[in-house]
Amino acid sequence: MGRSRQRDAVKHLILPAVALGIGPAVAIGRVLRAGITDTLASDYVRTARAKGLTEPRILRRHVLRNAINGALSMTGLQVGFMLAGTVIVEGVFSWPGVGSYLEASISASDFPAVAGVTFVFAGAYIAANTLVDILQSLADPRIAL
Repeated sequence: MGRSRQRDAVKHLILPAVALGIGPAVAIGRVLRAGITDTLASDYVRTARAKGLTEPRILRRHVLRNAINGALSMTGLQVGFMLAGTVIVEGVFSWPGVGSYLEASISASDFPAVAGVTFVFAGAYIAANTLVDILQSLADPRIAL
């Protein structure tokens, strides 16, 4: 019985997760695509092809490493939009969570609860952007921590 309840909970979580993540995923994908198309036209990619490197190796070693910085920066920004979107998504899908708690706290004028949720969201945003900075320094050796 417990296993079927878990499956049911996961099934009911799919649509809110897609609704929350589709906008940021599209924005990040567009930035990554633009970075890849710009990088594919550069001289060092042409040189790598002339040296006889395979296309997957060129994409992995030369193109993706140089094109991912813009997408990583966009990911850090989109985390804030996703945190703000939880209030709306939880309200639409009647899914109890931090967003609905924040909404109830605002309507009840419960300042300590609003401040607590704001600090949790701020901590998550700072942690996500710190992770993005670390990943950018790993992807691009010119960026120092």
